[in-house]
Amino acid sequence: MELYRLRSDIPRALILTAAYAGWAGSLSPDVVAERLHDVERDLARSPEVLARSFLPSLVTERASSAMREDLVRVMA
Repeated sequence: MELYRLRSDIPRALILTAAYAGWAGSLSPDVVAERLHDVERDLARSPEVLARSFLPSLVTERASSAMREDLVRVMA
């Protein structure tokens, strides 16, 4: 979006996927501070631990351990 704003002559198309305008302005300062704290906490984790924390939202309990390990490896 910034490229388009600065140089609208360059991109021929702009496709936004899961676009979000941002936290500031659309959320209260308290919610922004809480989300920032959560992100900073997540960034302090090892890549593997962080990747494993996402598994429940990506696959069901029926997913094989091989699939789970592949996902962790790719995300980490």
